[in-house]
Amino acid sequence: MRLDGLTDILKLLKTAIKRLKGRGKSSSFRAIAKIILIFKYLLTYYEQRVNTYKKANNYYSKLDNLPAYYAATLLYLMYKYYCDKAWAKKPD
Repeated sequence: MRLDGLTDILKLLKTAIKRLKGRGKSSSFRAIAKIILIFKYLLTYYEQRVNTYKKANNYYSKLDNLPAYYAATLLYLMYKYYCDKAWAKKPD
């Protein structure tokens, strides 16, 4: 995961903590209801991010199995050089 994605995720948690700061001092249960709502929102946000990652991973894993992917890799000179260099010491 890129660092930008991690900071975006943590910004939501930081905002939630700032909103709830100091609310636990009273004996009322209003803060608990707000905490539950915020954590439900955070949970759905994180689940959406995970589902998006799974969908992209599924798409790219299918792409790796296509013959066009291998043809493009071999025809693009930089990748061809990399593959030749990386596999030069490997036994057939």
